[in-house]
Amino acid sequence: MGNKKRMLLTILAVLSAGLLFSQVPEKSELLLTIDDAVKLAKENNISVKMAENTLSNLKIQSRYSWNSVSPTLNLNGSYSNDLEKDVSSIGVTGSVNLSLKSNLFSEINNARLNYQKGSLSYSEALRSVELLVRKSFYSLIYQKENLALQKRNLETSYEQYRNNQEKFRNGKISELDAFTSQVNYESKKPSVEAAEISLKNDIAAFKQVLGLSQDVQIELKGSLDEILKFKEISMDKLPLSSNPAPEVKSAEYDVKLAKNSLLDSRFSAYSPSITGGYSLGKSKKSSSDEWTTTNQLSAGVSPGWISSLVNKGGECCCKEKQRKKCGTNAGKRKNLSCGGNGILHTKDKSGGEPAGFSKIYGRTCSKNLSDDKNRL
Repeated sequence: MGNKKRMLLTILAVLSAGLLFSQVPEKSELLLTIDDAVKLAKENNISVKMAENTLSNLKIQSRYSWNSVSPTLNLNGSYSNDLEKDVSSIGVTGSVNLSLKSNLFSEINNARLNYQKGSLSYSEALRSVELLVRKSFYSLIYQKENLALQKRNLETSYEQYRNNQEKFRNGKISELDAFTSQVNYESKKPSVEAAEISLKNDIAAFKQVLGLSQDVQIELKGSLDEILKFKEISMDKLPLSSNPAPEVKSAEYDVKLAKNSLLDSRFSAYSPSITGGYSLGKSKKSSSDEWTTTNQLSAGVSPGWISSLVNKGGECCCKEKQRKKCGTNAGKRKNLSCGGNGILHTKDKSGGEPAGFSKIYGRTCSKNLSDDKNRL
């Protein structure tokens, strides 16, 4: 008796599960209006995403274009051990360096202009995708209606072909009329098949524009009557706008970028570059020794006009013997020395050296802030 109850309960459970799964509706088609299609394309289209990523990169470059003046931090450590003499040494050095280029303004302006032009390109990408979606949407509606019309004509030709065959068997029409109706029916089949293939291909391309998978079934909700209402476009009814066309804006940004590039070249050629740095180091040779501190501050200026003079025939050479001390009072400016990058000598073709053309180039000065006897 217990086994019969268990079997009955099992059968009821199976039937209930089958009834439950049979009531689950099949996956319906994705119903799209023209506005839904435009929204999907703006969110999922690959061209829009690429333009968005490009704009994001340009925005980051514009936001952090001043980073070239950020200081550079360096930290070095060393340890050595002489096994023969049983002497070990350890040292730690930290430095901060700062470089200020003359073309910093033009670089920041170039990043800003590129970002503004990228914003314009992104807006144009959105407009182009929206235009493509709207054209494709109504084109698919037209193709569907055209295919339905061709299928109805094919069915009409088929009915006429069957009727003529029946009339021919009854002797009411000639064999030529029967063959003519058959040719008329068969000749319309390729057109219908071509229209079906064209519609499938265009739907697949439309899904790709929307960023949808090809497995998704879509149904377009719309009618050609919506666009047939626009019989004419009056220029008087268009909204007034003082903004130029996107093509004109893009050309204007190209001109601004070209001018900024010229300014950047001039800054790089004729304006100086300033560098500065500070380093702090500590070292000791053995565990019994005290730490030795090294404290140094440096600054340098490199004039940009040196490159233009060299290109005109100048000769830049570095002479170790012509390096000089910085300042006139050696007693007050002790440990302040110059490591000059060189002395510029401009010579004419005859080998002479005109007076007044000898300039100290790229002077770099450094000062040791710590005394040799200063130990911690």
